[in-house]
Amino acid sequence: MTIEQAKEMIRSKIESKENQIKLRKSQVDAGKFESMIEIIEFEIKNLQKDIEFLKSLKMELE
Repeated sequence: MTIEQAKEMIRSKIESKENQIKLRKSQVDAGKFESMIEIIEFEIKNLQKDIEFLKSLKMELE
């Protein structure tokens, strides 16, 4: 994988996160999540997945 490909993957991840934030806001407004704790727990799981992705990307680039 090239550095450019890695940059594009990271850009894509950032766009995805921006979309997730918008989605989460609409879900909160619609009452899908009952508490902030639920949202935080859900987002922690998502961030853990992102961290694993970035670690694997880093190893691939080394």
